[in-house]
Amino acid sequence: MKKLFTVLLLAVVWTACNKDKDVEAVPEKTYLLKKRSHVQGRSAWSIEYTFDANGKMLQCISAGSLSNYVLTASRDDHNRIVRADFDNAAYGYRTYEYDAGGNLSRVNFYSLPGGAIYAYTIYNFTATGYEAVRYNPSGTLNGKDVYQFTADKKNIALQKTYNASGIQTQEKTFTYTNKRSEYYVEPERAMQILSSGFCNQNGTASVTTKTLPAGSSYSEARSQTYNADGYAISSQATYTNEFEDLKNDFELINGDFKK
Repeated sequence: MKKLFTVLLLAVVWTACNKDKDVEAVPEKTYLLKKRSHVQGRSAWSIEYTFDANGKMLQCISAGSLSNYVLTASRDDHNRIVRADFDNAAYGYRTYEYDAGGNLSRVNFYSLPGGAIYAYTIYNFTATGYEAVRYNPSGTLNGKDVYQFTADKKNIALQKTYNASGIQTQEKTFTYTNKRSEYYVEPERAMQILSSGFCNQNGTASVTTKTLPAGSSYSEARSQTYNADGYAISSQATYTNEFEDLKNDFELINGDFKK
């Protein structure tokens, strides 16, 4: 039975500040994502985070049908993750580089135990979107994804995938709600960026995936439920093809570690 291990992306709706100057504005309550759990048919998997005393992510723990590893993050002086080490040697380790604007610019993939680079991805950002170009160690193109932003630049409107020959093989179009994405919460937001270069701010409403050159397509409808502060606590995806429904739960903790 086919499975679609969809990684849902998330969105943010910030609470407006109190405009009455005589009344002190109440700051928005913040959260951190402690754990996300996923079930699709007979498959189940989860991602869990651990934190230091200041709320900074220490480790990312993946368990279940999708993958099993413990990721330990190393940061630079700007608090950006620059290296990810895995306890599972099959994942090797990864290093991350950033451009002058703070965008992810390169990811290097290394194998263990030798530490040889086996692939790398270059990210190129423009005013309207970005591309993620994949290479093998010798610099030969393996393929790329091209992303187009929505007009407000908060989300991805269109994604096109190309193979090593430059032929487009897939196209995805997205629509969004006006609420926060379930993944737009730390440290998940940062991990989404390390994975694909960007994290959507709004909750995904629908995705249409077209396979090329055949032109066959399917759609998925997504929905989210929220707590009183506007953070998602669960979501679900249903599909028009044979994929089984995907159900997701999100465990949040207080994001203000100073209290």
